[in-house]
Amino acid sequence: MQIPFVDVEVQESPVYVSKLIERKRKRTRSLYYEALLLEELMEKMPDADSEFHIITDKGFSAIAFVQVVAKREIIESLTISTWAIGMKQVTAIASLMRSGRIQRTLVNVGTIMGKGAAGAAVNKAYEKFDTICEEAGINVVINRVHAKIILMKTATSWYVVETSANFNENMCREQFSIFNDCELYEFYRQALITKVGGG
Repeated sequence: MQIPFVDVEVQESPVYVSKLIERKRKRTRSLYYEALLLEELMEKMPDADSEFHIITDKGFSAIAFVQVVAKREIIESLTISTWAIGMKQVTAIASLMRSGRIQRTLVNVGTIMGKGAAGAAVNKAYEKFDTICEEAGINVVINRVHAKIILMKTATSWYVVETSANFNENMCREQFSIFNDCELYEFYRQALITKVGGG
């Protein structure tokens, strides 16, 4: 499978892997395809001495990072902070929880996903979101959040994804930085999660 990306920058000590993932077409691709694309790009997850920096274009979704980690390791705790989350993405998380690849999930999401948010379409989306989360055991905190962070704790790693992207699919160019850093993980967990009542 040929991956459509170009090198942007690679530096030594620590290792910075910078790539541009760009799609030739603007149409939506499957979440499965996105995970395969990312898995080939990231042959291994970052360790304490490396970090990855990726720019995506035309319809890439942050769920790919969760899928790649969940394929390689059991995610003991997944925490997502985002302004908005897509139904395909929350459905994928629910599936990973049912299969045991994710043990616990907390979603800290913006008020746009809350019951009573303006617009009938948003309210219908909330009802579906709420049902999926309740059935899968996904804990949800709705508040005034705009930070986009993904935290994934495994048996041996503390993955942090800093991104400009909401946890949905859009056609914008987005930035992702991926770290394996216990201190950074705890910083975000304390700052973004503990203060809003999560775990």
